[in-house]
Amino acid sequence: MPKPFRPAAGAHVSSQVLAELARLWDQAVHHVGRQGAQVTQDRLAAESGVAKTTVNSWATGKSLPRDVDQLAKVGGVLAAWAREKQVTHREWSQLLAADQEARAGLSAAAAGDRDKGVGRPLSEVTDPFALEVHRPITPERADDLPPLPPYVQRAHDARLAQVVAQAVAGQSGMAVLVAGSSAGKTRALWEALALLREADGWRLWHPFDPTRPEAAVAELDRVGSFTVVWLNETQEYLGASGDGGERVAAKLRSLLTDPARAPVLVLGTLWPEHHAALVQQSTSQVARVLDGAVIELPETFTGADLDAVARAAGHDARLAAAVEHAEDGHITQYLAGVPALLERYRTAPASARALMHAAMELRLLGHGPALPRALLAAAAPAYLTDTQWDLAGEDWFEAALAYASVPCKGVRGPLTLARPRSGRPDSEQPTYRLADSLVQIAKSIRPEVRAPIHQDALLSAILTHASPANLTRIAHATPEEGDYFKRIYLRTDRAADAVAWLMARVGARYGLQSMWIAKELLREGRIWEGLCWEQRISELAGPAGNFRDTLQIMSRKGRTEEVLAWLRTRAASGRSDALELMGFILRDAGRFDEAITWYRRAEAETHSPEAEFWLLMLLLGQGRTDEAYAVLHPRIQAGDPEALAIAERYGLIQSD
Repeated sequence: MPKPFRPAAGAHVSSQVLAELARLWDQAVHHVGRQGAQVTQDRLAAESGVAKTTVNSWATGKSLPRDVDQLAKVGGVLAAWAREKQVTHREWSQLLAADQEARAGLSAAAAGDRDKGVGRPLSEVTDPFALEVHRPITPERADDLPPLPPYVQRAHDARLAQVVAQAVAGQSGMAVLVAGSSAGKTRALWEALALLREADGWRLWHPFDPTRPEAAVAELDRVGSFTVVWLNETQEYLGASGDGGERVAAKLRSLLTDPARAPVLVLGTLWPEHHAALVQQSTSQVARVLDGAVIELPETFTGADLDAVARAAGHDARLAAAVEHAEDGHITQYLAGVPALLERYRTAPASARALMHAAMELRLLGHGPALPRALLAAAAPAYLTDTQWDLAGEDWFEAALAYASVPCKGVRGPLTLARPRSGRPDSEQPTYRLADSLVQIAKSIRPEVRAPIHQDALLSAILTHASPANLTRIAHATPEEGDYFKRIYLRTDRAADAVAWLMARVGARYGLQSMWIAKELLREGRIWEGLCWEQRISELAGPAGNFRDTLQIMSRKGRTEEVLAWLRTRAASGRSDALELMGFILRDAGRFDEAITWYRRAEAETHSPEAEFWLLMLLLGQGRTDEAYAVLHPRIQAGDPEALAIAERYGLIQSD
């Protein structure tokens, strides 16, 4: 390890100021040590009043003193410990001036090297997209937004900053960020360049012409000091075919270990699978150059990092959209992937575009996220012209699915195959999920999506392949479609299916559609379903007259016992209207004693005036006047003039 104020390498090896401080340090150690004490940087900082970090930066050669007052304080303490005469401010100023002249000469030499070398001054590198930083999503109003959203620092940024700081201090280094697609690797490297911009004098070289590995092999030997070698997509350099990758790696190792060309900084990015493939041969040049250079990135934002993004989102619409819509904390993937996904949608061939439009319409209609393969295959042709259909070919659907299923920079492709988790049963057929961003887009281009060339084909596909649960969802979400679906059913002689469709629309609309359901059920002989449906109409849409008439018709056609059995079941389940209906059917069938029993229950439990009236009429018709009077007696006792008038009218009491 170098002694304090004696950097072993870097730009400050020849500093006269550091040389004088190093001499004083050695003398101080000699004299103080004889007294049994120690000379330390902490003690030096404390007695001089100069910050410990500043003293340490000088001692390690990371920076040179610039403030003559601070320098005089540190030098004064060391001189006192060394029992030497203090170096004057003037003498320190002369040494500082010598260092400044040396730095100026080094900068001039570096400038000359730059003229002969590769790369551009870092101050001229202002376009992040030229260095392959992903373009973010574009909100509707983007006029006042900077090119990139606000950046949130994470743990890997601190590790990267250490490598960059060492380069600023004169030590060559390499950092390769490893994470999946669009996890923020290139953006992190772009942000790290800010440290070099502050240091001044640096340049950047991005080899890619005519190909990345060819450019690297041809020009790496010309890389000079104070140069950033930008190797985004590092696998294209180190994984080049033949011995190309090994040659690039060997030249990088030579560059990084050459003190004459220090400092240089190599920055790169890799996917995890690329890194794993490159380091399989541990003794290869590629594996050795990557050894110790890898910095892993988390692919999602969690905890405090996610909270920081949410705070930053208050100042940037792009981040706000990512926080709202990104799945599982994939913030950077959403920012970069959505533009790629939209581009894939807009440039899709006819079959793939028809498939996406069909999926969009199904989701707009209210279908759940899991779209069955058979439903998509049947619905997509509705968006193809006759010519497009004829030219599509036999494998059109497989080709369309393949196109739409490709992930886009870390986010789902337009359509993604749903894979069941372990322990969950597989569905009967594969299902696909439409990307959430395309669901949002579908709302903005709804007229285009909702205008299939063959409307009947789309609706028939839904009726044939959508599950009952999704039919119900669609019905509730789009009540205006009911009439059209009914016509489709009837035209294909599927009245029963039309009934099922319209029954699914309960809660959305009643009236004539609901009456049509009951009529069709009864016409097809589905009596009990018809009765249930009319019961629902009576409960939700008004009087039960039609329902009672249906029961009466059934009873008069010899099905009285079936009707009564059904009503008993309804009554047992707590449906109080069944009590009065039992009385009605029994009375109509001439079974008066039984009718009286059920009317008694109805009058006692529901206090229905109609039930009381028919109970009185049946009792009187049977000559059971005492029982009829007993029905009215509580009301007469309460002074009810109407009850008293009824009793007098039917001779149950004598009028005065």
